[in-house]
Amino acid sequence: MERVPREVEIRGIYFPPLLLCGILGLLLAWLTLIALYRLRWDHYIEAPTIAFLALSVIYAVILSTWVIPS
Repeated sequence: MERVPREVEIRGIYFPPLLLCGILGLLLAWLTLIALYRLRWDHYIEAPTIAFLALSVIYAVILSTWVIPS
């Protein structure tokens, strides 16, 4: 049984699911780091840029696996 690729349609524009998962992953990672900065946990992060990138990838994979599967 083959899976047919599908797109997500928003107001007549078709987007690939991985693009939306990537954008949402970036947004969630940004919000997570803002929360960490407000809680003053930012001094536990050695490299904030790498932490942002890692969180973005983790969120994008979780979203593409369970929320918006392709």
